[in-house]
Order: sequence, then C-alpha cells, then structure tokens
Amino acid sequence: WAALFAGPLAYAGIVLSGVLPVSQDGAPGPLVLALGAIAFVSVVGSRLLWARLVAGAGEEAGRGASPPPSGSDPVLARAIVVWALDESVALGGFVLAWLGAPITHVAPFFAVSLVLLTMDHPGRLA
Repeated sequence: WAALFAGPLAYAGIVLSGVLPVSQDGAPGPLVLALGAIAFVSVVGSRLLWARLVAGAGEEAGRGASPPPSGSDPVLARAIVVWALDESVALGGFVLAWLGAPITHVAPFFAVSLVLLTMDHPGRLA
C-alpha cells in the first residue's frame, strides 16, 4: 500500500519540479475529458471493489472460513487491485501535465488518488 501511495506523490513531485518536458500548447480539451472519464471509471470500480472487499472480509471472519491455500491471500490480492485503481487516477493527471495542461486541470487527479488511497488504508480491513 505504501508503495502505491508514494506513486501519486512521485508523479506530483515530477510535475511540480519543472523537470518534465511539457508542451506549451496545453492538453486538448477532448483529452482532458477522456482522461477524466477514465479516472471516474477507476474511482467507481475502486469504490465497488472496496465495498465488496470489506463485506467479504467480514463474512469470512464471521463464519470461520478455512484458510486459503498456502501462499495465497484472496483478500490481499483484491486489495492490491483496489489500490492500483486508486493510483491509476493520478496517472491521468501525469499524462495531462506531460501534455501541458495547467495545474488546475492536473491537481484534482493527484488529490483524488491520494484521498482514495487514504480511504483504502489496509488498517480498515482488520
């Protein structure tokens, strides 16, 4: 989780440092909308999977489910998918920054990603 949480911070750091070679033309409007739509789908998927994950973890603990086969943890595997969806939102902002979008279009992607990762902290699964 911590490594995935560090991803959006690293992307934002690269964007804010000024070392990213960006176009001065700015990102085209349709691309901003397309990446925003992709980020929205990632957010919805993350929320649905997280709700199912939390509900499933509680049910398994409540009914005394048998442990998974050696070397596998289905709850952890599903959590990693959720965290990857959370981080993927920041990638949209990184791409927009690379294409020259203003920070007002880029920052919400990073903020939403960090909020989701904070909400999906592994401690909430216990």
